[in-house]
Amino acid sequence: MKSFIVGTISALFITIGAFAQGTISFKNLNSSPAINAPVFLSDGTTKLSGSRYLAGLMAGTTANNLTQVAGVATPFLTGGAAGYFSGGVVTLPGIPGGIPAFVQVIFWDTAAGATFPAAQASAQDNAWGQSPAFMITPGDPNATPPQTPAFLVGLVSSTMVLSIPEPSVWSLLSCGVLAMLLFRCRNVRA
Repeated sequence: MKSFIVGTISALFITIGAFAQGTISFKNLNSSPAINAPVFLSDGTTKLSGSRYLAGLMAGTTANNLTQVAGVATPFLTGGAAGYFSGGVVTLPGIPGGIPAFVQVIFWDTAAGATFPAAQASAQDNAWGQSPAFMITPGDPNATPPQTPAFLVGLVSSTMVLSIPEPSVWSLLSCGVLAMLLFRCRNVRA
């Protein structure tokens, strides 16, 4: 009897978990609703173009607990559509449809790293970037009637990050010694 109850409860949680998946339309250009959020290199004018650059998705129930949605990496389009991506319908595991969620678009240069974290770790200019996090309400395919995938309304144009290297310990020490010498020279002349 105990095993029957435990099995029933487990099956119930598995079933609920399977339904707890909202959907979005993963693209940054759409006519209705209006979305026009191209992605640029750090110069703010050159649009990302081709399979060298990938767009991915972070999602979570709050803006502070975003995690990368596995399996979502779509290349940027080319030619007149450069700066845009069209990744189709994406399912957000563990985020129910019809309930507000937070998302963030991430993008990276595969020449700097095969994955977003690897590109970030490379500390190269134009290796990665991300949009601000924003709230959407994912569609619920299990609702009656089914809700269509949500669009990325609220997404804004973004740029790749320009890395600013941190100064080395020796350069900081040299600047400090130089400042002390200049200060001492001023005091001696006075």
